[in-house]
Amino acid sequence: MLNRKKRENTPILIGAAQHTQPKDSDEPLDPVRLMAVSGQGAIQDCGAARIAERIDTLYMVGIITWGYLDACQDLSRLVGINPDQRRYFGTGGNTPQMLVNKAAQAIEAGKSRMVLIAGGEAGSAVRKSRGGRPHLHWPESQKPAAEEADPREPFTVMEMRYDIWAPAHAYAFLENALRAAHGWSLQEHQTRIGRICERLSAVAADNSHAWTRRKMTAAEITTPSPDNRMVVFPYTLRMIANLHVDMSAALIMTSVKEAEALGIDPCRWIYPMGGAGLNNIWNVTRRPTLFDSPALRECARMALDQAGCTLEDICMFDFYSCFPWAVEMAGMELGISLEDPRPLTVTGGLPYFGGPGNNYSLHAIVTLVEKIRADRSLKALITAMGWYNTKLAVGIYGADPPVKSWLELNFDKVQSALDAGEMPPMNEKPDGRFTIETYIICHDRSGAPEHGTVIGRLPDGSHTMALVDADSAQLAELEKHELIGQCGRVRYDTGRGKNLFRF
Repeated sequence: MLNRKKRENTPILIGAAQHTQPKDSDEPLDPVRLMAVSGQGAIQDCGAARIAERIDTLYMVGIITWGYLDACQDLSRLVGINPDQRRYFGTGGNTPQMLVNKAAQAIEAGKSRMVLIAGGEAGSAVRKSRGGRPHLHWPESQKPAAEEADPREPFTVMEMRYDIWAPAHAYAFLENALRAAHGWSLQEHQTRIGRICERLSAVAADNSHAWTRRKMTAAEITTPSPDNRMVVFPYTLRMIANLHVDMSAALIMTSVKEAEALGIDPCRWIYPMGGAGLNNIWNVTRRPTLFDSPALRECARMALDQAGCTLEDICMFDFYSCFPWAVEMAGMELGISLEDPRPLTVTGGLPYFGGPGNNYSLHAIVTLVEKIRADRSLKALITAMGWYNTKLAVGIYGADPPVKSWLELNFDKVQSALDAGEMPPMNEKPDGRFTIETYIICHDRSGAPEHGTVIGRLPDGSHTMALVDADSAQLAELEKHELIGQCGRVRYDTGRGKNLFRF
């Protein structure tokens, strides 16, 4: 029998809210004011008095669409709170779940009494304003005075030089590597990712908070067209996270003792039953394989262990879905078939629900709170991911306490084991035979192939990256064939200052 004893310092979620700004708003709210709507909504959702005055900690997910000198102070003023701790966190889609884990530990340790977690973006309003409408009556954009973030750069100089700087490029490298690892043909793989996206789209169509509420077929999503151009093979525009959305979400967490003192109905409590956060080897080109995610695998194992659950106990998932690869990888690492009847998303995913910067997963957690309150037998698991399959987090939610304390968690040993597999730096100026291990073909805004980049191995076992020495017509022909495993010659071109590969 698992020990699920409820302790007075056990962390719980007591308030949750999210907001999607109307697309046709003449006076769109800036990100912090969007957060204020959700923050006030989360306070009201607790169903008790004196909530605002009890919030002593504010965690904010980093904003990418507008800058504030002190966004935490601005939000505190708008919501009417005066927290002792105000912490603003940097870039990464793993951040919302990481903050739930962090808040749970702080509450259980008695370092925080009540925590407000908030995030919001206004990508659509900013994009429209560049055309002159609407005019944004917002505070002047400024660089944050303080930000908590990993000081490491997300990519090396060489990775940036050869396309691992834009998320679509980085994940297309991973996507093509995954296809080859499983032996799927180009058409089999395109059909597969189309079915995944169709499932996400169907959920978004029924979600009143979703940005795109039109159910699309796999063919509509995978087939290039004037309004669905190929961005980088194999991704069309409709497969990619939509950052041009105006959305916010907020959660309030506290302890069982505090909730009881405030008279909050236990039927509204939701337990973070388990949580974990780990990193893969930091740089993509230093990883021994490009199609998997050992950090996610370990996060899921540790979160399930803390929750006292198995995958069979989980009723629904929300797999991070910035690109199809993230969903495929989560299913592979957890051992979940993508034909599993359980939901793969509760929101509709980043391409269709919307991808509000770093804050998407906070919307997923808010949605889970609503669903578990409606049916307290449900248990759910979410995955969250930052950078390029770099920073991973997993959370499990339900109506039962965890079997292990949040203070028992220690990820250092697991993280050290993950880091131990790091490979040497890439050969920057190679010359010789080269075997492709993965590749991308980037398209311009008209949808025409623009350039190709390959990652692969040299005869001495070292790795390198190179541009494909081919014109647009040749790239279009290459896109019809599986290139992984093919060989050619790579050399450093002094004139262009880059490596070139030719079949």
